[in-house]
Amino acid sequence: MTLATENRIIRILADGNFHSGQAIADELQLSRTAIWKKIQSLKDEFGLTVHAVTGKGYWLPGGLDLVNEKELVNSISDKDAYVRVFSSIDSTNQHMLDCGYIEDMRWGVCVAEMQTQGRGRRGRQWLSSYGRNIQMSIGVALNMPMADVSGLSLAAGVVLAKYLQDSGVQDGALKWPNDIHINGKKVAGLLLEVKGEAEGPVVAVLGVGLNLDMSETVNGSINQPFTDIKSHLNGVLPSRTTMVADLTERLYLAIQEYQQKGLARFLQLWSRYDLYLGQSVEINSAANKCQGIYRGLDEQGRLLLETGESVKVFSAGEVSLRKQDQNV
Repeated sequence: MTLATENRIIRILADGNFHSGQAIADELQLSRTAIWKKIQSLKDEFGLTVHAVTGKGYWLPGGLDLVNEKELVNSISDKDAYVRVFSSIDSTNQHMLDCGYIEDMRWGVCVAEMQTQGRGRRGRQWLSSYGRNIQMSIGVALNMPMADVSGLSLAAGVVLAKYLQDSGVQDGALKWPNDIHINGKKVAGLLLEVKGEAEGPVVAVLGVGLNLDMSETVNGSINQPFTDIKSHLNGVLPSRTTMVADLTERLYLAIQEYQQKGLARFLQLWSRYDLYLGQSVEINSAANKCQGIYRGLDEQGRLLLETGESVKVFSAGEVSLRKQDQNV
């Protein structure tokens, strides 16, 4: 099903002003009745509520700061990079995994205003309102063994935490292995997926979900405490296009450094933002639960848990981390 007309209507209404049905119909060369039907479908297809006010027209309260693909392309220094912005897509990570351009030892970024099958860690779904947050994936061809790529998500977490700090967000912290929290509430998550040969080369795809404005999120639709950037910047956000461009540049540079020098420097920076360092925690795996003192990460990015008898090592992907007596 094509949603091209709906997407054009959203772009018209995104400025937050009133637009008459006749003006929209004239611009899209459709009847007013057709426009009315399309606007009614925006709730079902995109979760957007458009108000109709007699004598004024249609209105999308607050408008939307949509990511501008042309501006994003111009903002990225490497003009050979693959850059796409979608109104709606199943998964930005899947798109980059399927992108043949990346396999030719190149890189690119994909952004979506909405994902219908957004993926989180351990098969969970990533939920986000249309046009209000950041859902993006960077795909990079790497000439390295697949086993050596796993630490890339830790490096990206450090980059994201530093980006939030530079943006004026205080109290951002890393929750091993793939989450960013502010005061114990999730604000961002990362998902690394890799395909290729065991000994390389491989295509690494790094998905980033960043909560900018969760005011339209339905209570109860997310089963853990969450927050957003807008709440920590006095309600004022930078341009989403600018934020995506900045994150893209920072993450791509970090990926290059990781390929050349490994994880060591990122692990040093990780300790600055480590949420549970030195605290009593509980590790939940598919097999059992284990309690102890969290002692940071080893040189491979694995979690170290002091249990009293010994120090146990846990790998990302097989455990989740929870502070004792708190659901985080």
